[in-house]
Amino acid sequence: MSKSSVLLTAEICRSDSFLELSFSAQALYLQCCFECDAYGRFSNPKTLLRASGNTKESLSELTSKGFLIELEHNQQLYFVVRSWWCMNKLDRGKFSNPPLVQSENLCTFAGSNEFHTQKEAYERGFVEIKKGKNEGLPNIKMYGTPELVPDQSPSSPEGETNSNVTNSNSNEHNELQRNCNTTNFTKHNSKYKEKENSPQLVPDQYLSTLRNSETGSQTVKCPKCGNLTTVETTESGIPYVRCTNCEEIFGLRNSDHQREVCK
Repeated sequence: MSKSSVLLTAEICRSDSFLELSFSAQALYLQCCFECDAYGRFSNPKTLLRASGNTKESLSELTSKGFLIELEHNQQLYFVVRSWWCMNKLDRGKFSNPPLVQSENLCTFAGSNEFHTQKEAYERGFVEIKKGKNEGLPNIKMYGTPELVPDQSPSSPEGETNSNVTNSNSNEHNELQRNCNTTNFTKHNSKYKEKENSPQLVPDQYLSTLRNSETGSQTVKCPKCGNLTTVETTESGIPYVRCTNCEEIFGLRNSDHQREVCK
């Protein structure tokens, strides 16, 4: 059952969790990797322990620390090296049909080829997700957070993403961000207005003249992109411009009877 060659990576064998194992457990882990078949499993733990001079305690330590996964299939006990496909190269054409003991009991988490039990996925609140072409392991289910599952509308065709919900959430986020920017602008200018020798904010009557003579409507040009934008007023009576094109917020000041727009 054992392979003729196996890869061991420093990412696993020099990790803190591995070095915290007892010396006997570390030695047994190497023997387990050499005993595995091409899919990272072995089914003769007693023979392995006897041949390597290790004890059941070392095997239990590897299982409890998560380096081995213990499975039972058709009244046969199996052990699987959890990080097998993290250490060994996966040939999808050659290893496309894993043993039933793995395909029926094991899974991977999104973004990793490390083995996990489906029970571990349920305990973390993960749900089964659709894999990409080169994601995960062949014929092994993949689990992830519910956010990775696209929302589907009941009235939409099966498998079609509800883009209206996504767009609605995006619009709500943008509106909240704009409101937040407006609040911060108001607080900043309220403090600025109290300082001595500070430029005065444009009075309402000057803004009215400006609108009528320059634009003919209640709009001014955005100083950043030149877009015609409506002049608004905060609850504190501070006039400002919130550009609908670049979404920047600018205050209006009057200095020497000249209009200045400053961010």
